[in-house]
Order: sequence, then C-alpha cells, then structure tokens
Amino acid sequence: MKNGYNLRVDLDRIKPPIWRRFEIPSGITLGQLHQIIQDVMGWMDSHLHSFEISGKEYGPIDEFDEDDQIDENSVTVEKVLRGG
Repeated sequence: MKNGYNLRVDLDRIKPPIWRRFEIPSGITLGQLHQIIQDVMGWMDSHLHSFEISGKEYGPIDEFDEDDQIDENSVTVEKVLRGG
C-alpha cells in the first residue's frame, strides 16, 4: 500500500497463536486504528484500551479523564510512528 503501513497484531499468551495482518493508510488516527483492530479481530469494543508509544499513552478521552493520556483522535498513525 502506497502511503500506508502493513501491521501485524498478535495476542500474547495464547496457544495456538492468534494474529492478523492488515494494511492501513498512514493518515488515520489512533482512534480509527483502534476501530480497525476491533473489526479485523472480530471484537465488540467491550474493553478499555490505550496505545503506549515511545513512553506516551494515547487513548479515548472523556470529561472524566484526569490522567496524562493523549486523545487518540488527535494524532495520526504516521505522526506517532515517525516520532512526531
């Protein structure tokens, strides 16, 4: 895929191994990536989640959040992978 990434998601501590490989456009947000992961894994988005990238935590933000988590919808995959 031009202007995109090939990703592989593996589940830890599962036998036999469960994984999915898929392509994403580079300009999607981490929030959109979360939804894609839910879809390709066949999940129902029923658990809390966050992405930890280079020591920063990204996730969904609501009015009750009081931690240092960055809004996953405010940053693109390309930006975090390129260190932006």
